[in-house]
Amino acid sequence: MSSDTIPVRLSGRPDASGDRGQLHEVGAAAITAVHRLLKIVRVHAVENDAVRQASEHALAAVRNFAGIVSGSARVTFSNDMVFVHGQLLRASRTEYETAAELGKLLDSCGASELVFEPRITVDALIELSAKVAEALLESRRDSLKNWKTTGLQARRVQALVGIDSTSEAAEPGRRVLSLYANAVAIMRQFYASVDEGATVLPHRVKRLAQSLVSASAGAHPMLAGLTTAARADSDPGSRSVQTALLALLVARELTRQREPLGRLALAALMSEVGPAKLRGADATSQATLVPATSAAMCLATGGASTAGAVRAVLSFESAWMEHADTLGPVYAGRGAPLVSSQVLHAVRHYLDLVAPRDATVRLSPPEALAHTQRQPSVDDAVCRILAKTLGVLPTGTVVELSGGEWAVVVSCSADARWPVVKVVTDSAGVALPTPRAVDLAKEPDISVRRVLKGSETRFNPTSALAT
Repeated sequence: MSSDTIPVRLSGRPDASGDRGQLHEVGAAAITAVHRLLKIVRVHAVENDAVRQASEHALAAVRNFAGIVSGSARVTFSNDMVFVHGQLLRASRTEYETAAELGKLLDSCGASELVFEPRITVDALIELSAKVAEALLESRRDSLKNWKTTGLQARRVQALVGIDSTSEAAEPGRRVLSLYANAVAIMRQFYASVDEGATVLPHRVKRLAQSLVSASAGAHPMLAGLTTAARADSDPGSRSVQTALLALLVARELTRQREPLGRLALAALMSEVGPAKLRGADATSQATLVPATSAAMCLATGGASTAGAVRAVLSFESAWMEHADTLGPVYAGRGAPLVSSQVLHAVRHYLDLVAPRDATVRLSPPEALAHTQRQPSVDDAVCRILAKTLGVLPTGTVVELSGGEWAVVVSCSADARWPVVKVVTDSAGVALPTPRAVDLAKEPDISVRRVLKGSETRFNPTSALAT
């Protein structure tokens, strides 16, 4: 990393971003307003009334953005991905394309992040736009590197997700996070295209499935821990990636062959197509139509091939089991679903308990695992493998230690008998600036007092895994 590149960590701290839906909405609005200002300045002189009006509109938008995060608000660009204050941007396709174009404009001037402070002024935004216009005109690629003015900063950062997930130089945990962020970005784009009526499965989704299969071979503890990200990211694209990661870890206990694992990964990535096409339908319609719709979408996007047919069967069977209370057993009990379908169903059931997408009470990982084991539609053998994969205290479980501190389980000890945790608060409940790792196998005076219920934890445990 060069000396003029600033390292940043994109994961946020507990409750730092306020309401996440509002964060993405105001972040997208700020990005759109700044992009419009930069485009206008390339056409009009900075003294023009159109520039002044656009800058005042942008000022209101970025101040609103800074107000949501209660401080300096960041927009970070990494390759084709955009982050608002550390969270991968969720926006419409038009808004995301606008954000990506803004990122390219900044990159041509040597910057990849904008930092807006509450004290930002109209003059600061006009100065930024003038600098960009001048840099583009004169092909000066470093004019915004580490540039700042009143309430506004542009800088070049080495974002966490900017690290090549296949690079041997990158730390294993960072490679996992990089892969996850890229996967979510790809699948969000795919589901956005599904909403618009697309019926072609992009090659990048197929390549992603193979990348996830390769990553699962390493069995890095953070892979299972990324299911905790479901609490913050429950959109179809994110949930499909979380499903694929956990399903692959479970399936690897049954086979190491790449072909069935690849089919399972692709089926998991497409596991949201049925619900996505029927979004807004009532519960009865969802239960009745999702299995057939999921299978039809798999065939429509993958074509009439053997792989597409297998994927359609996996989607149909797992979706049917998900609605077994209404539909009854698959094939009326006259035939058993494929093992891969049973794995998909168990994983999706577990994820919907740790991170429900409605007002249902969120369960802790141990509570969700116990509930899954009691679910009649979940195969007992598959559930035992799921439990083995997650561990007695699954990665991402929030616990209270004997001293009153709160900690997040990040892995297990060498003998697999004790958890390794990261302490995130002190005994008074104050968040630590940096989570502290503790291997309970090596700390006999520290023990787990209790597992916190899902309703007690109001932060995303993934932030502890990433630090």
